[in-house]
Amino acid sequence: MENKSAPSVDLGAIASFCRRVAVQLNVSQGIADFIAISIYEIEKVKHASLSYLDLPDVLCPVFAGDPAYLAGLPAGRYQYRSEQDVWVPELQQVVRCPLPYDRQEILDFIDTSIRIPDPRVAAAIPLAYNVGFVVGWLSGLSIAQRDDAQAGLVVLATLVAPLLLCNVPARANTPKQKHKSLPAPSRKGSRSKQSRKR
Repeated sequence: MENKSAPSVDLGAIASFCRRVAVQLNVSQGIADFIAISIYEIEKVKHASLSYLDLPDVLCPVFAGDPAYLAGLPAGRYQYRSEQDVWVPELQQVVRCPLPYDRQEILDFIDTSIRIPDPRVAAAIPLAYNVGFVVGWLSGLSIAQRDDAQAGLVVLATLVAPLLLCNVPARANTPKQKHKSLPAPSRKGSRSKQSRKR
């Protein structure tokens, strides 16, 4: 399930784009290369036909079809995978070293992914993307720690549901109430004359 052939994504084109953007933003080439490799790896995950955990019911109507949510899924899955890789200098290669996560670490990951501490970063990233990112990460975790991943979904729903306006119960079958309107101001004289009479 995890090993699929690489998509026809051109790493050279991605790297070239990232380097052009880095020059415009005055960012180092090393950071541009890191971003290019991350984008490439996320694209590989996206094309790998992996399965993801189901969203909690309370979040489904809002996020399930959102393009930002769908974009976050492979990014979160890639994040989980990359955390399991360790560079071994003696072997001169990356080795898969699965790390177990305790519940507090999972909670901390979800919390900082949803409630991003930096307000500028938080404003720039849609909530739907962050939700997808967390679900993608938990989907990777679920392979080795299924119960913990399911508990993570409960935490996710608990953190996100209060942020949604659609959680207000709708009154579908109740008749609309007419709002009382304020009486129209009298047209006799100007406002200044009325205030003098008082």
